[in-house]
Amino acid sequence: MLFAPLGTPKPLAHLEVSLGPSPQSGTRLAGFELTQSRPELAIRLSTDLRGPGVAVGVNDAHGKSLCNAQWFSGKDRSLFGFAPPNGFAAGRYELRVVENQALGRYAVDVLPARPKGFVMPRFFALMGAWLLAIGGLSVRSRLLARRGRAQPQSAMLKRAAQWALAGLAAGIAYVLAHEGGHALAAAAFGVLDIRHSDFLGLRGQPGVMTTSRERLAAWQNATFSIAGPVLPTILGYLLFALWISKPGRRLRSRSSLADEIWSGLVGVLLVGQFGYVLAATGLVTDGDYLGFIRNIGQARALADAVLGAAAIVNAVIIYIVGRHLRDIVRAWLAEQAAAARTQAPPASAKPGGEEEAD
Repeated sequence: MLFAPLGTPKPLAHLEVSLGPSPQSGTRLAGFELTQSRPELAIRLSTDLRGPGVAVGVNDAHGKSLCNAQWFSGKDRSLFGFAPPNGFAAGRYELRVVENQALGRYAVDVLPARPKGFVMPRFFALMGAWLLAIGGLSVRSRLLARRGRAQPQSAMLKRAAQWALAGLAAGIAYVLAHEGGHALAAAAFGVLDIRHSDFLGLRGQPGVMTTSRERLAAWQNATFSIAGPVLPTILGYLLFALWISKPGRRLRSRSSLADEIWSGLVGVLLVGQFGYVLAATGLVTDGDYLGFIRNIGQARALADAVLGAAAIVNAVIIYIVGRHLRDIVRAWLAEQAAAARTQAPPASAKPGGEEEAD
């Protein structure tokens, strides 16, 4: 978070751990007591971790898991809520942190309520900065147009603002599709906590909360983990199938800008698949991939082969739409150059009737 919340309540439980020098696995507990019932508890988590990372949960006084959050790794800060169906009655509880081959540092607090005040998550801040850049390009374009310089500077800036806005929309679409995949799986298995899920990361980072994943079978946990990357890929395939069809070509021919947005969206939805290929090779760490392979047993080699094949298909599609985008941009730039030459002032005449050469 870029700005700390105002009016943060005193933590009920706190764990701050430095792991090293070698990766560690295990479970850490911190007890706390509620003097009155609460519908929700807030979790504030800060991580600077390598490896699969840590999972956070809350147990009752008998050690039974009530809530469980996804695996966290990398360098980030998160704020999210836990709310079991019947809330938290007054009594003893335990904060539970499970470490899986983790290396680095983390700190986690259990808060009796969400902090009050303005919170600006990293994703939201980047989105705001992008919108400011778009607004600046648009304003500059209008100023140039009013001064009679509509071509080529004004048109270039206007198009840049449109591309930036389209890129922002495509990025949001991917995040929604990814978290939507997790949400659909959680809803199908009856563990979706829609109230405390954050599909855009407006309260910390994007994430789908579940009431309890411990009661799910291994194949259900694997499905929940892989559903996030699978849904954007399926949507990308469907959009590409329409993109290459006759009705799709007719639609794209009506507007070059719509054609660019459609083509770019296909690429954005499919490019995320390469992250899971990198995770399979061990070059990066990804919580969804780890949650998937951890629950599929001996089928990991087959799953990695399927993910690799999907990545190859995605690469071919991205190459096709990428070349198409390149051709559109080249044609548009040629049009702007031609328009600029048309609007260029005539060459000044030299004495003796000779025109000045360009």
